[in-house]
Amino acid sequence: MILFSNAHRACSAYHAFSNHLHSLQVEGRNEPGIAAKVTQKIGQAGLNLRGFSGAVIGTQFVLHLGFDTAEAAQKAIAVLRQ
Repeated sequence: MILFSNAHRACSAYHAFSNHLHSLQVEGRNEPGIAAKVTQKIGQAGLNLRGFSGAVIGTQFVLHLGFDTAEAAQKAIAVLRQ
């Protein structure tokens, strides 16, 4: 699994309670249940997703994970690299 962080704050016009979103992009070889495995690790670490999007392109997957804080995004990076 390859993990990318764009860790910058991007304005979010779709969220009424906050105007910042911290996001990660996760890519790798697609397999059954890969999104569940990623989100389970996030949940087990006590992290809450603010947003989630995913797609499969050929044999590869890409997931975009949104978090409320930079700290949560950094913790997710550490968790997913284990």
